[in-house]
Amino acid sequence: MQHTAPILFNALKHHQGYLQQLIRQTPSSIPPHELSQLLLPIGAAQLDFYTGPLTVDAVTEEVKKLLQKQDYLLQDKYTVWISSHKGYRLICLSDHSQWVLRVGNLSGHWVHLHPARYSPHTIRQKAHTLKTALALAILHQQHARSLCHDLAVVNSIRQHLQLPPLSPRQLQAGLQEALQLLL
Repeated sequence: MQHTAPILFNALKHHQGYLQQLIRQTPSSIPPHELSQLLLPIGAAQLDFYTGPLTVDAVTEEVKKLLQKQDYLLQDKYTVWISSHKGYRLICLSDHSQWVLRVGNLSGHWVHLHPARYSPHTIRQKAHTLKTALALAILHQQHARSLCHDLAVVNSIRQHLQLPPLSPRQLQAGLQEALQLLL
């Protein structure tokens, strides 16, 4: 998770560029239990995944500037502003992507940020598919695209991640697409 006060943004779960960097920087020799722990914050639900040109730092800086300009950067004012509108607000950044603001629950990080559903530069992704694609890309960096068709390899990775095995039909749905986003 990215913690740039006061912003709480889980880049591991929501930012393509961050994940591509993670793949390049994580050694393929990472022990399976460490890889599983690394990917744990992705969770198990569907998520919205930002694929646009803004870096994690650019996103958080734009959000901070926008909140500061509107005088909502202070915790009390921000909380009232969010609470007065169904518990969330939508904002638009320079690349026309839309983002959801909620009240964060981590001390010192009251601005919880994630990409909006159906926004430009955002796609919907299943968490287990993303975890599998990430693990495949990290462990088999040079051969991930060809190995995504190998049910035994994919299910071995999923076993290390404590995910259920895929059937041959499930293998075709989503994994190739997720890998294309990451490689």
